[in-house]
Amino acid sequence: MVYDWKQGRIDEIKVAVSTPEFRTRAEARAQVRGLLDDNALIHTKYGPAGDPYRQGDPIRWHRHARSTIVPNNRRILQVLDANRRLLTPEEEQALPIYRLHVEQFENRHVLDDFTTGTERFPAAINDVFLD
Repeated sequence: MVYDWKQGRIDEIKVAVSTPEFRTRAEARAQVRGLLDDNALIHTKYGPAGDPYRQGDPIRWHRHARSTIVPNNRRILQVLDANRRLLTPEEEQALPIYRLHVEQFENRHVLDDFTTGTERFPAAINDVFLD
């Protein structure tokens, strides 16, 4: 619980200090596009195939999950939160699902806690801020 409090506060500070509010959806999309692409590439090359507990290339998957996907997910959430006014209603609906996915992904790959669930990445996030 203390970890969650600390992480929540850290995230609030990061959003307040380092995440810009963009004027347009295109600017926001430019900020998250590369992060989403990097995550997708890693998942395709090394990630689980069907079963979230069975991994395609466990050593590389675990390494990249921690070093790339976790920070990328956090950065994407920061951009989404800071630019919420630019989201469509459909993107707004996908945001809490993505947030849950990010939390559970971190629990599994950082804390080695597989009891929290395995919410799948919501496909709508791939097209966030895309016009």
